[in-house]
Amino acid sequence: MFYLVSHNSAVASSQRLKQLLTDIKKGVIKQKPAAEHSKNKKVKKEPNSTDTKVKQEANTIAAIYDPVLLPPYPDKPGIVRLEFHDTCVDVESMNALRTYMYMGILAVSMDTVLGLLDASNYLDIKGSKKLCVDHLKGHVDIKNVLKVLTAAHNYSINRLKQTALEFIDQEFENVVLEPYWLELDVEILKMLISRDTLCVRAEASIFIAVSNWAQAGMTTDSGKSVSGSEAGDSQSERIKVFENMISEPGLIRLSNMSREELIQVSQTQVVSNSGELRRALYDEAMSRVNQTEGQSKPKRLRNYTANHLSNPEFAGNSMRRYPIYDLKKCEATLHGHSRAVCAITVCGNDVLSGSGDGTIRVWSSTNNWECYKVLKGHSNSIVALKVYQDKLLSASPDKTICVWEVGTWKHDRVLTGHRSAVCALSICYNDKLCSGSDDGQLKVWNCRTWALERTIQAHSHVIWSLASCREFIISGSSDTTIRVWDSNNWRFIVTLDQHRDEVQALAVSEDTTELYSGSDDGMICVWNTYTWECVRTLDSNKRAILSLCVYGPNKIVSGLGNGVVKVWNSNPLTSDGALTEHTSCVMAVAVFNGKVVSASYDKTVKVWGP
Repeated sequence: MFYLVSHNSAVASSQRLKQLLTDIKKGVIKQKPAAEHSKNKKVKKEPNSTDTKVKQEANTIAAIYDPVLLPPYPDKPGIVRLEFHDTCVDVESMNALRTYMYMGILAVSMDTVLGLLDASNYLDIKGSKKLCVDHLKGHVDIKNVLKVLTAAHNYSINRLKQTALEFIDQEFENVVLEPYWLELDVEILKMLISRDTLCVRAEASIFIAVSNWAQAGMTTDSGKSVSGSEAGDSQSERIKVFENMISEPGLIRLSNMSREELIQVSQTQVVSNSGELRRALYDEAMSRVNQTEGQSKPKRLRNYTANHLSNPEFAGNSMRRYPIYDLKKCEATLHGHSRAVCAITVCGNDVLSGSGDGTIRVWSSTNNWECYKVLKGHSNSIVALKVYQDKLLSASPDKTICVWEVGTWKHDRVLTGHRSAVCALSICYNDKLCSGSDDGQLKVWNCRTWALERTIQAHSHVIWSLASCREFIISGSSDTTIRVWDSNNWRFIVTLDQHRDEVQALAVSEDTTELYSGSDDGMICVWNTYTWECVRTLDSNKRAILSLCVYGPNKIVSGLGNGVVKVWNSNPLTSDGALTEHTSCVMAVAVFNGKVVSASYDKTVKVWGP
């Protein structure tokens, strides 16, 4: 077996380790077979003065300096002894490398593989390096792609780098929500935002992502920056980098922003802290006022998916394009809940349902819709579900909101503060969670700290529904009204009062230009989200509209009180089909990979397809 220690004594040449590896490959140095290795499991390293230093260095990745092959311990002739001098090598990664060298087994933890790639690259161990690259190419996801890109860029591994870049092109708006985005090196940050192939809803998405990076000012406990050298060790230096990016061609393209986007980004905190950024936005706005018709500046476009700001209600799915089907049949019926299913949401390849039985069920679309997890944390029904980044949020008449970890599905925490049943949830664009309750209160929570920040007496009766549209939060109530709030300052904007009965459902179009509302009066109303005027209405034969979701750019889906899932064309507002297999009212609907899932009082979840 190989034995690794680390300390700061005399320095020798790394060629000796490379020679060792060559000798092992040629069979000059004989290793014990695996069988003998297993017999010696009880052989342990003798305590020495370097143990404390190894533990101190174990969590830090850095270059490997000067490994030395030393004579075997006299009482352990079967051990090849290696020392690494003046190093901060991750000990776990080096142990993985040792295991690979000795037994040909490569660990598959992503962090371990990245550390192993670091060690293999320095030691020029082509076999393990190739295995690492092949593994990383096949396991890129939203959580690790920035780390993979950084490693590929640093080691000039072009095929891995291209894989990571192509993934980020399609998932940019989700990737920038990951914590590692705030630690990116400036060179890599510029490389990303200069790409014309980035798939984003609007240029403002890129501005906001970079402003979050600039505002973070990520530092270690000692105050030293953990980001790239150009970013420096303070927030002010990052803001300076951001200011320079505005003036560099092809990075942040203000000329591609709409008037609404310029107003939106001007309200961010990083702009408030920078005279240069305020001046740049002002100059861009004035250039449009002064230009005559036909004199607009040439634009270098990206792969924009809409001409408006991203709608937070689509967070997590905004970059996942799906086909639009002619929905005709029920493809699957999911049984398991013992009482009415009241809430539904989508997370990756899973559908999650909340029920009157007090449980949340996680259904896998990749495993024949098997329910592989049941979450228990509420003492009453689950009536609303939302996914925010890597958290699942659930609301209940037990007056609480539960926070769960996506993937592990562990119960993370409980948000308390409501004095009455919590009936609705929504996520704002500025990382705020809004919750509406039975007593008409709207509460605002910080999604970073989960602290309660504000309570608004929004309505006189129950808040049944909430929706987010650009900077606005919209609440629908049993008092028959819809109210609009500015989430920047929580100022009341307007009351929409077209409905004659309780407002049960709200949804926002993908381009955020229209709000759809459904009521117990059987009416669907369509509202212009810039003028807040009702522009179209439709009567569903007095059948209560209990739930709504947007299905692509031109369709909406509603769940009715008579158990029908109804599909509508949004403009003009006309019927496009009815799905009739539920036996009781449809409480929730959602879109999943081009299909629609519905939850009903009949205790089932149904999947609808072509």
